[in-house]
Amino acid sequence: MVRNILAKPHETARTAVTILTFVLVLLAVAFCWSRDDVDPDLWGHVRFGRDHAAAGLPVHTTYSYTAADQPWINHELAAEWLFAAIDAATGSFGLLALKLVLGIAVVGFWLARHRRDGVREVISFGTTLLCAWGLAHYWSVRPQIFSYFCFALVLVLLGHAFQRWEGRLRWRWPRPPADSFNVSVSPYPYQSGPMRVLWSAPLLFAVWSHLHGGFLAGIAVYVLYLLGRSVEAWWLRGPYAYGHIRRFLLMALAASFATAVQPYGLKLHWWLWQSLSVPRPEITEWHPPEFLSTHGAALSAALLLFVLAALLSRRPRDLVQWTLLTILACQALAHARHTPFFLIAFAFWMPPHLQSCWRQLASRFPAKPRTEVHSWGSAAVLAVGCLVLATALWPKLGPIRVDRQHYPVSAVEYLAARGWSGRIVVTYNWAQYVVAALGAKDASSPGLQVSFDGRFRTAYRQEQVDAHFDFILGQVTGLRYRASDSPPYDPTRTLKQGYPDLVLISRGQPHSVRVMESQSEFVLLYQDEVAQLWGRKNRFDDPASPDYVAPRDRSVSNSPQWGAVAWPAVPHVASPQSTARLPSSGYFPRRTAL
Repeated sequence: MVRNILAKPHETARTAVTILTFVLVLLAVAFCWSRDDVDPDLWGHVRFGRDHAAAGLPVHTTYSYTAADQPWINHELAAEWLFAAIDAATGSFGLLALKLVLGIAVVGFWLARHRRDGVREVISFGTTLLCAWGLAHYWSVRPQIFSYFCFALVLVLLGHAFQRWEGRLRWRWPRPPADSFNVSVSPYPYQSGPMRVLWSAPLLFAVWSHLHGGFLAGIAVYVLYLLGRSVEAWWLRGPYAYGHIRRFLLMALAASFATAVQPYGLKLHWWLWQSLSVPRPEITEWHPPEFLSTHGAALSAALLLFVLAALLSRRPRDLVQWTLLTILACQALAHARHTPFFLIAFAFWMPPHLQSCWRQLASRFPAKPRTEVHSWGSAAVLAVGCLVLATALWPKLGPIRVDRQHYPVSAVEYLAARGWSGRIVVTYNWAQYVVAALGAKDASSPGLQVSFDGRFRTAYRQEQVDAHFDFILGQVTGLRYRASDSPPYDPTRTLKQGYPDLVLISRGQPHSVRVMESQSEFVLLYQDEVAQLWGRKNRFDDPASPDYVAPRDRSVSNSPQWGAVAWPAVPHVASPQSTARLPSSGYFPRRTAL
């Protein structure tokens, strides 16, 4: 073996460079997808997952005093249970590792597809890095990553079943008359063996429907893909294709009905349809993409390459792929949340066309032939790059970061130190943090119940959503949706519903600050640079009340909140009765930054 290496040093260097380049790309993708900041709903996912595992599926909304009788449609059951189990076993390290494993699996699907299609490494790696860059903003610890992974897996199944169709099928025009079709002569790419893999799709969609509501996007693409192939089969074979068309339609129906194999049945589909028909401008991911941002720039580049491929590629066009990519591109332009679906499909289907475009451009600008040299010096440079990226990546597998400038860590400390129970109004991005740290599952449990949280319409009626955002945002154009049948606008309505005891708001939302400053029934108990905590006067400002807070015990300042603490950032609670809390072993002292 040593003799062979010495005899062929250039081939050995070429192999080393190829392997190290592959490793470098994987590390670069992992670094792109190594976000270690916390998603505002992660606290709720873990808390609700633990509750499901311990007590089963709740029928009505928990931890809320305004929606205790409201049915809760939870389309993330399995994802929350999985998050809770991983967090209990490994903490945030396991959650970050899960996110990276799913991401690397998607990249593996891409690279395997590129290799099958004969795409050159420079095109394959370049497309992978571009799409990974665009996905980095969305690849955090939240149930959506299961939708992205399952969507990629659906495209893998379709690519295997229709390998002879993709990129090779040419439509004959004009279409021959029906009596001219001949089974033995007409070119037809159908193969029964690879088609059998599609019978695993119903199982995939059944699992996906438990993980996240994004299965609707997956089933839509899957059904449209099979319908497109049915049209192609009929075009090529006419009546001889009817048997295969029936098989395609049966596969589409089986996968569609499999999505109803979850606790809610078809009620989940009906709720998703109603929910998606209502605008949701309060959630930034449902806005059009911001093309000046880093992830928006990646989407812009992918869309530009998509247009260039349509104009310059010499490869046969696969009408089904191009139609679906166009639909996904339109959805991505309408809502930023659909960007990952377009980028995942782009990375699967476009590299062969990008390679064709590269060849067309290279032929117009010929360069002098050069001998490709793979030296051990290049391998050494790549090895150093791998080491640098690995070193930068390793700290991001540590605890998930809770930034004090974005979350009310100190205000939650203040609440936890007093062990109050009751009802609290919290701005929606912070509500599930409060639920995890101090939440009461129902009115009989110690702790705090919230008026509204990030579950939105899965757990709250539209009038409750409108009441919350009347208070938080006010009447702003374009930043919120208000139902026409909701009660008239009233920024104080949420302060009257259920008679809340406490109000925790962000100073970055000035409308709610102004509303609270105008209320004579509340007193300011706590304030820092980020948050304000108000309490009802007859409970916290009355010396005769057991919960009276003397002025000297109130912490009102503009103290800056710097640094971050380790997730879950849940302090020890004062009440010994409240035992169902997230663990605080990963909590850092107040003035300790990561």
